[in-house]
Amino acid sequence: MEQFFLRSNGHNIGQKSAPANESGLIDLFLKHVNASPQHPAIITPEHTVNYAELAQRASALAICLQERDIDYEMPVAILLPPGIENIICQLAILWSGGSCVPLDPGLPDTRLSYMLQNLAVDVILTNKSARRDDLPGRQILLENITPPAGAKQPISHYKLQQHHRSHILFTSGSVGRPKAVEIEARGIIRLVLNTHYVSFSTTDRVAAIANPTFDASLFEVWGALLNGAAVVIIPKETVVDPWLFASALQQYSVSVMFITTALFNLVATTCPQAFRYLNTLLVGGEVANRATLIKVLNSAPPRHLIAVYGPTECTVFALSCELHSAEEVSEDVPLGLPIDNTCAWVLDNQQQPVAAGVIGNLYIGGEGVARGYWNQPELNHRHFSTFQTEGESQPQRLYFTGDLAWQRDDGMFMFAGRLDNQIKIRGHRVELEEIEHQLLESELLQAAAVCVIKSSRAEPYLIGFIVPVLPNRFAKSEIELWLKQRLPGYMLPRMMVVNSLPMTASGKIDRRRLLAEFQQKNCLTPADFDTQHNESVILRIWQEVLDAPELTLDDDFFQWGGNSLQAARVVTEVGRSLGRRVSVQNLYDAPSPRWMALSLQHDEAGKPQDPCAIMRNDSRLPPDIQPHASPLTASRNVVLLTGASGFLGAFFLRDLLLQHDTERVICLVRAASNAEARLRLKQNLQQYGLWQPAFDGRIEALVSDIAQPHLALDKVSYEHLAQQCDLIYHLAAHVNYIQPYSAHYAANVLGTLNVLRFAVKGKTKPLHYVSTIAVFGPASLLSPVTRIYEGDDLAPFLAGMQYASGYSQSQWVVEQLIWQAKERGIPLAVYRPGFITGDSESGAGNPSDFIARLIKGCIKLGASPLLFNQRDEFVPVDYVSAALLHISRNHANLAKAYHLVPPDPEQSVDFNAFFELLNQCGYPLQPLSYTEWLARLEADQSAENPLTPLLPMLSEAVYRQKTRWELYENMPVYDARNMKLATEEMSFPPFIPMNHPLLMRYLNYWRATGILT
Repeated sequence: MEQFFLRSNGHNIGQKSAPANESGLIDLFLKHVNASPQHPAIITPEHTVNYAELAQRASALAICLQERDIDYEMPVAILLPPGIENIICQLAILWSGGSCVPLDPGLPDTRLSYMLQNLAVDVILTNKSARRDDLPGRQILLENITPPAGAKQPISHYKLQQHHRSHILFTSGSVGRPKAVEIEARGIIRLVLNTHYVSFSTTDRVAAIANPTFDASLFEVWGALLNGAAVVIIPKETVVDPWLFASALQQYSVSVMFITTALFNLVATTCPQAFRYLNTLLVGGEVANRATLIKVLNSAPPRHLIAVYGPTECTVFALSCELHSAEEVSEDVPLGLPIDNTCAWVLDNQQQPVAAGVIGNLYIGGEGVARGYWNQPELNHRHFSTFQTEGESQPQRLYFTGDLAWQRDDGMFMFAGRLDNQIKIRGHRVELEEIEHQLLESELLQAAAVCVIKSSRAEPYLIGFIVPVLPNRFAKSEIELWLKQRLPGYMLPRMMVVNSLPMTASGKIDRRRLLAEFQQKNCLTPADFDTQHNESVILRIWQEVLDAPELTLDDDFFQWGGNSLQAARVVTEVGRSLGRRVSVQNLYDAPSPRWMALSLQHDEAGKPQDPCAIMRNDSRLPPDIQPHASPLTASRNVVLLTGASGFLGAFFLRDLLLQHDTERVICLVRAASNAEARLRLKQNLQQYGLWQPAFDGRIEALVSDIAQPHLALDKVSYEHLAQQCDLIYHLAAHVNYIQPYSAHYAANVLGTLNVLRFAVKGKTKPLHYVSTIAVFGPASLLSPVTRIYEGDDLAPFLAGMQYASGYSQSQWVVEQLIWQAKERGIPLAVYRPGFITGDSESGAGNPSDFIARLIKGCIKLGASPLLFNQRDEFVPVDYVSAALLHISRNHANLAKAYHLVPPDPEQSVDFNAFFELLNQCGYPLQPLSYTEWLARLEADQSAENPLTPLLPMLSEAVYRQKTRWELYENMPVYDARNMKLATEEMSFPPFIPMNHPLLMRYLNYWRATGILT
């Protein structure tokens, strides 16, 4: 087996606990039997069993098993509910040398039969109430076991060493078949004996609330029996009633307990003082609810509250973190640090450690790592690898958890999601845990679970099942607003309020049951439709596109989570069904079926307001934005940057940080916390290969929303930042190819007004604004224009802007505001890039921009549109970033605009030549007229084609039967005199035009990263 070498960073390896002299589980148990025979070992509401009696009954059963020829490590099933008999069976099986296989009597016969046959189980320990007649194997009824005559003792298999396979536990499998995990005794011993993360004593009472088939039961039972403490078995009906549960904990003087996150949330929300008498409470199993933890910490916490993490394959717990106060969970709850005799690593896909803050794959090693999966060599090969780790003489086996994680600078491991919970929504990779985390952060919910719905009728979408803290006072709009302020649109789930979340036998959220109940409800047949009535036709289309039979005539498309792809389908289907043209603007103006029907009916009677009049009205600079009286300084120590989480923003942030005179870059980021904002920035640079460890101390990430007053900062922080900051780079913009101007107004127009207000607050700060050459719209449409100069007035282009995209319209308005600010004396400059392509050196590009979508979409169709005399100003992102930085370093370059386009117009490429380059690069595309190409795209119209969401823009005729894209014929030359003069001394990087080598570099990068096949 291939081996890898790992060097420790000092936080990867847990403490070494004192060895147990290689004793096995039974030997360690018997030490307490001999030392304190009358001490309680198991306590239930009906009975108490001391250590002597427990050992005697287990010994009797062990002799019975040995008489039935139980061989070394032979799997023996335990088909019993939680209780004294279950624990006796475990002891007896180990005493006789076998391996315990706990099974749940509540499972269906077919599943139990599969488990028994999979392990070739011959002996099943059960009782009269739990027995099943149709199961394979010999069933031994405990009622029929009689103590042996005399003082006969079992054969001394209990001398088994710590590598003895003590338990086989089943976990869920990816193909619907449970996997059998082989646990060794040493994993249990390292979990509960001589540990540093949790302390046991003989006076402890350890609650047993887990099903014995769940790995947490190993902590409960053996944590008590190997330390001379007592197991307190609390019935399930008591556990699920928070008030009864709290009473039972106090009644039985429970001092140590593990509880799953789902159950903890339920109890803590209902009865937060339930845990106040506990010495140690461990919480884990799922993502922790920070708000619930804080509630317990602030009300009546246990003496020790510990967050724990670990898969079954690593024997219950691998990482732990004690939470002392609410301040410690002010942000994300850590997974923790490795527990005793355990190690943890965050590795990349080449099995090499990653730097702090970088997300990678979480691996666990140490004595808790299971032997493997029973009889599944391929699965074992994928999940268990051998590594040579620093400080260890022998190679170690590490388990690949399938979880994503990263390490803080203090070494603490942080959760970042699961690989198998990474789903694709509208082309974006989404972590379900991140959405659940944000839901719980609202403190409006006691529990939440997010699932993906896959339907043959519609594209996949997210559904959030939520349990409000105060159901009678809860409004879904509150939580929806909370999420909208923190997550991008594609991560917003539909909300379904439920009374509670069902739990599995192991205490985790039962997502399968949630989905089954939802899909059963969603399969209800919608009411009959009047196909002659426009309202009914539109409603039927919306229900099919959104996969929502319950949707009504007055429901809002966007409040139901409608996205660009679904908007494209709605517009297309409504237009086809009604036999008329329907635009996306119609959908935004009338976002319910009833409104849309009325709007379409009265289109001619009441024409919509002139878009040019709206833009003209919005382009008046408010009088409060006036220049500051202080002089302009040359200092560049502290820079404010917006848009750093974008594509150009990543490269520009890298270039800023490489400047010796830039001490600190303050980035405004939409996120839930400053820590999350910082992580997003780091990940953004990493995905393009730009991150350097030296950047770490010079980036400050602030949670912000530039569309909000004071940039969504508190007044003190806002004023302090305005005084600190030396200059501003405003790169942030909302860009959507089909949304109208109204959808871009807040982020782009209001956002820029707020940035201008910040620029004149505190002290004079130059503003460098990144616009676009699209600000001129289809410049040659209404009157011939052969060349556009950088200083040209934008006003003459307004008439043509009514046919431009909503994004371009917003940029026209923003630039009008910017130039009025310049006339008032505010120091600024404007930069208008052409179409920004990938890095000319690495090939790293933006997989979601228009050209990337166009390339992937045309390859999928096997065809390209013929577009005559359509120039495109392709400019590599590293060149744009370098030019922006170089020009902005000289204050003499203020008060001007700069076209960041190919320096020589001959270097521009039209689309037909670009498609020919694609042919030369190995992607032969059939040239079709635009109409034919569009018809092929409309016939395809699959969620897999990245052009499908752009169909409204690509297909809607906006002027003389031509679409927006077709209007950009005979485009003028964008004169770049200012740019060329200002960059004369810029030697690197050189401008590289779009040609065969550069396009191959881009394509190779996309193939290497899986963006293109």
